[in-house]
Amino acid sequence: MAVTDGFRTADMDTMALYDDKVLLLRERYEDWPAYFAGYVALVLESWRIGRRMVYGSIHWNGLPSDCEPLVTVGLLDDSHRVPESVWLSWYGAAVTRRQSGRERQQRYRTGSSFSDRVPRP
Repeated sequence: MAVTDGFRTADMDTMALYDDKVLLLRERYEDWPAYFAGYVALVLESWRIGRRMVYGSIHWNGLPSDCEPLVTVGLLDDSHRVPESVWLSWYGAAVTRRQSGRERQQRYRTGSSFSDRVPRP
Protein backbone atom coordinates (compact mmCIF):
# COMPACT_ATOMS: atom_id res chain seq x y z
CA MET A 1 0.00 0.00 0.00
CA ALA A 2 1.51 3.29 -1.08
CA VAL A 3 1.33 6.23 1.28
CA THR A 4 1.88 9.59 -0.36
CA ASP A 5 0.53 12.28 1.91
CA GLY A 6 0.25 10.30 5.12
CA PHE A 7 2.50 8.09 7.20
CA ARG A 8 2.76 4.37 7.73
CA THR A 9 3.69 5.04 11.37
CA ALA A 10 1.86 7.41 13.71
CA ASP A 11 3.22 9.18 16.77
CA MET A 12 1.15 8.14 19.78
CA ASP A 13 1.64 9.34 23.34
CA THR A 14 2.28 6.41 25.69
CA MET A 15 0.38 8.33 28.37
CA ALA A 16 -2.79 8.58 26.24
CA LEU A 17 -4.80 6.46 28.69
CA TYR A 18 -4.03 9.03 31.40
CA ASP A 19 -4.97 12.11 29.38
CA ASP A 20 -7.60 14.18 31.21
CA LYS A 21 -10.09 13.74 28.37
CA VAL A 22 -9.60 9.96 28.32
CA LEU A 23 -9.94 9.82 32.10
CA LEU A 24 -13.21 11.71 31.76
CA LEU A 25 -14.35 9.24 29.08
CA ARG A 26 -13.46 6.36 31.43
CA GLU A 27 -15.33 7.97 34.30
CA ARG A 28 -18.52 8.79 32.39
CA TYR A 29 -18.97 5.84 30.01
CA GLU A 30 -19.00 2.18 30.98
CA ASP A 31 -18.21 1.17 27.40
CA TRP A 32 -15.28 3.59 27.21
CA PRO A 33 -12.88 0.98 25.76
CA ALA A 34 -14.96 0.73 22.57
CA TYR A 35 -15.05 4.52 22.24
CA PHE A 36 -11.34 4.79 22.92
CA ALA A 37 -10.68 2.12 20.28
CA GLY A 38 -12.77 4.16 17.85
CA TYR A 39 -10.76 7.27 18.69
CA VAL A 40 -7.45 5.45 18.16
CA ALA A 41 -8.74 4.01 14.87
CA LEU A 42 -9.67 7.52 13.71
CA VAL A 43 -6.26 8.90 14.71
CA LEU A 44 -4.44 6.09 12.89
CA GLU A 45 -6.60 6.45 9.77
CA SER A 46 -6.00 10.21 9.78
CA TRP A 47 -2.23 9.66 9.97
CA ARG A 48 -2.42 7.10 7.16
CA ILE A 49 -4.39 9.44 4.89
CA GLY A 50 -2.56 12.61 5.92
CA ARG A 51 -5.53 14.71 6.99
CA ARG A 52 -8.10 14.89 9.78
CA MET A 53 -10.73 12.30 8.95
CA VAL A 54 -14.35 12.44 10.09
CA TYR A 55 -15.30 9.74 12.61
CA GLY A 56 -18.29 8.67 10.52
CA SER A 57 -16.03 7.99 7.53
CA ILE A 58 -14.48 4.98 9.25
CA HIS A 59 -16.51 1.78 9.25
CA TRP A 60 -14.97 -1.06 11.23
CA ASN A 61 -17.02 -3.80 12.78
CA GLY A 62 -17.14 -3.59 16.55
CA LEU A 63 -16.56 0.16 16.82
CA PRO A 64 -19.37 2.43 17.98
CA SER A 65 -21.04 4.31 15.14
CA ASP A 66 -21.90 7.09 17.59
CA CYS A 67 -19.03 9.37 18.59
CA GLU A 68 -20.90 11.82 20.82
CA PRO A 69 -19.07 10.63 23.97
CA LEU A 70 -15.78 11.52 22.25
CA VAL A 71 -17.14 14.97 21.37
CA THR A 72 -18.56 15.47 24.87
CA VAL A 73 -15.19 14.89 26.56
CA GLY A 74 -13.29 16.92 23.95
CA LEU A 75 -11.36 14.18 22.15
CA LEU A 76 -13.18 15.15 18.94
CA ASP A 77 -14.48 18.52 17.81
CA ASP A 78 -18.03 19.30 16.69
CA SER A 79 -17.19 18.15 13.16
CA HIS A 80 -16.27 14.71 14.58
CA ARG A 81 -12.57 15.15 13.81
CA VAL A 82 -9.47 15.32 15.99
CA PRO A 83 -9.30 19.01 17.00
CA GLU A 84 -7.16 20.99 14.58
CA SER A 85 -4.78 22.29 17.27
CA VAL A 86 -4.09 18.73 18.45
CA TRP A 87 -3.68 17.50 14.87
CA LEU A 88 -1.20 20.23 14.02
CA SER A 89 0.84 19.61 17.16
CA TRP A 90 1.21 15.90 16.30
CA TYR A 91 1.00 15.58 12.56
CA GLY A 92 2.41 19.00 11.71
CA ALA A 93 5.50 18.25 13.79
CA ALA A 94 5.93 14.91 12.02
CA VAL A 95 5.67 16.56 8.60
CA THR A 96 8.31 19.09 9.65
CA ARG A 97 10.61 16.26 10.83
CA ARG A 98 10.04 14.37 7.56
CA GLN A 99 10.90 17.46 5.50
CA SER A 100 14.02 18.15 7.60
CA GLY A 101 15.11 14.55 7.09
CA ARG A 102 14.66 14.83 3.34
CA GLU A 103 16.71 18.04 3.30
CA ARG A 104 19.48 16.38 5.34
CA GLN A 105 19.52 13.41 2.98
CA GLN A 106 19.69 15.73 -0.02
CA ARG A 107 22.62 17.64 1.50
CA TYR A 108 24.36 14.34 2.24
CA ARG A 109 23.82 13.06 -1.31
CA THR A 110 25.15 16.28 -2.84
CA GLY A 111 28.08 16.46 -0.43
CA SER A 112 26.86 19.75 1.00
CA SER A 113 26.98 20.38 4.71
CA PHE A 114 26.51 23.28 7.07
CA SER A 115 30.28 23.69 7.35
CA ASP A 116 30.44 24.19 3.55
CA ARG A 117 28.19 27.24 3.86
CA VAL A 118 30.04 28.87 6.76
CA PRO A 119 32.74 31.32 5.62
CA ARG A 120 36.19 30.39 6.83
CA PRO A 121 38.52 33.05 8.30
